[in-house]
Amino acid sequence: MAYTRRKKTPTAGNYQRGIRLSPIIVIIVALFVCFSSGVTVFLALQIESPRPFISQIRGKMHNHACYEGHAWNELPKGIKQAATSLGYTMAKWDGNGKLPALEKYDWDELPAEAKQAAETLGHTRNSWDYGDLSDCTQVHKTKQTRAPNLLFIMTDQQRYDALSASGNTILRTPNIDRIGNEGVNFGLCYSQCPICGPARTSIMTGRTIEHTGVANNGGTKVFVANTTLIPSYDQILSNQGYATEYYGKWHAPFDQALKYDNVIAPPGGKLMQQLWGRGPTMEMEHLDYLEKHNIPFVNLADPHNVNKREYVGMQLQLLAQRPYKTNPLDSRHGMKPGSKMNVHGDKVSQPDLHGISTIPIDHTLTAFQARRGIEALERLSRQDRPFSLHLSFHSPHTPMTPSEPFASMYDPSDMHPPPSISDPMDNSPYKFANKRMELPEYADPEKIKYMIADYYALIKEIDRWVGKILAKIDQLGLTDNTMLIFTSDHGEMLGSHGMREKNIFYE
Repeated sequence: MAYTRRKKTPTAGNYQRGIRLSPIIVIIVALFVCFSSGVTVFLALQIESPRPFISQIRGKMHNHACYEGHAWNELPKGIKQAATSLGYTMAKWDGNGKLPALEKYDWDELPAEAKQAAETLGHTRNSWDYGDLSDCTQVHKTKQTRAPNLLFIMTDQQRYDALSASGNTILRTPNIDRIGNEGVNFGLCYSQCPICGPARTSIMTGRTIEHTGVANNGGTKVFVANTTLIPSYDQILSNQGYATEYYGKWHAPFDQALKYDNVIAPPGGKLMQQLWGRGPTMEMEHLDYLEKHNIPFVNLADPHNVNKREYVGMQLQLLAQRPYKTNPLDSRHGMKPGSKMNVHGDKVSQPDLHGISTIPIDHTLTAFQARRGIEALERLSRQDRPFSLHLSFHSPHTPMTPSEPFASMYDPSDMHPPPSISDPMDNSPYKFANKRMELPEYADPEKIKYMIADYYALIKEIDRWVGKILAKIDQLGLTDNTMLIFTSDHGEMLGSHGMREKNIFYE
């Protein structure tokens, strides 16, 4: 599941003026080739300065020479007269009409008067026949659009079919769908690894796990002082003059984080990891935020709280450290509030948590991360250089504890268990994966409905914020010159084959 969004897609006879092939477009194309096919081509690509977008029309390469970035009404009088003599009108120049008949001629075939007009526009044989603008003077380049911005939105653990654009008839995601509808939907984009750290490292670098060496989440904690063996695309963009900022879940090698302009962590060791949690990843910062907004920590294990009516049926979230009301799939459902161990006698982990959070909807981790991303958009839009902004949502990764009103938006009784939930997996190497035999509740067709409902609720909340982000992009006038990518690092079993989580190579 991966989307990119541009306002208009160039087509023969109707192309968008001023789009330019830039380093980031080269990088993202390489990333998706690498991501879907495993071909390691990312670092082999040449990073160049912005060049014009050239569209293939009737076998001819077309551009406006050194005035590629100018609208018709911005052209100097003499230039407009030359363009008119070549057969251009406002509609044809700005990309809303058919191209002039002279476009079909090669340079040496042009009538003398037409060639003189083309030269006035700054054309040479190279630019007319091949779209090569290397001969343009700096004076003519001053009005060209700057390199495009990049907004990269990533969710964690979102299945490809958890979108209405992918055919889901229960979960409606109009805002995320809009990105695909206005751009490209990469329907066969496969994760390099169904584990957060390795998958994210591959996305950030465009390299397979064989090359990154990050084969598990532990591999992301490696730090090499002042050295990045495989640069991320944001490191490359930073070196190209981009402003780069990151907000949300990181889970990639820490040394790759040092190039971001909003990094507050010093390089190296546990101190960097701790401060990183108070910077871009925002998990620790979110706890501070909740305290400031009078949503305090509650010790449910305190004897004064255990028997309070308002905490009956409650347990404590692991990340947010705030109460949530459990549902029948939760591993501590029916147990004493504040229990540290689950019903199986194991220490509680994030995948064990299912229910309704008590955190108000405007103060959830998703809301907090999205709001910081919007603030960054506003700030970056005022700078005089292009930017790359990465916004990484923690959800719909566990814990599956959405807040109201999303928590009640999907009735568990309306959910459909996956067809493979009762698969005995007799001939599968994954028969014992993800504690499958120890957690039969995830093969229970009725209990799994609670997980599906909560999962959809978390995604619906993200879709709400994606809508706000798209509106902000439009409001700031960034739409025409910003590439937007939406993707997830990997999927979630969600009861398929009677399992939860990821970790295995099932689609």
